[in-house]
Amino acid sequence: MHVLVATVVHHPEDARILHRQIRALLDAGHRVTYMAPFADCGVTPWQELTPVNVPRAAGRRRTSSLRAARAALARL
Repeated sequence: MHVLVATVVHHPEDARILHRQIRALLDAGHRVTYMAPFADCGVTPWQELTPVNVPRAAGRRRTSSLRAARAALARL
């Protein structure tokens, strides 16, 4: 199965998302695409993932992040 995990608010290395949810999916043999604000947080994604970079939503500046995430979802 191919799974998409997406966040525009959390840090890409959030333990709940990356180290628990995504690690469990990878260990179960699934392909994982991870949509997160990698560049804004200065994070290099794991090689096992298919990364999709989106801007980070912070404070009142959330609209551009949501639009970018929506566009990425449409592409995928």
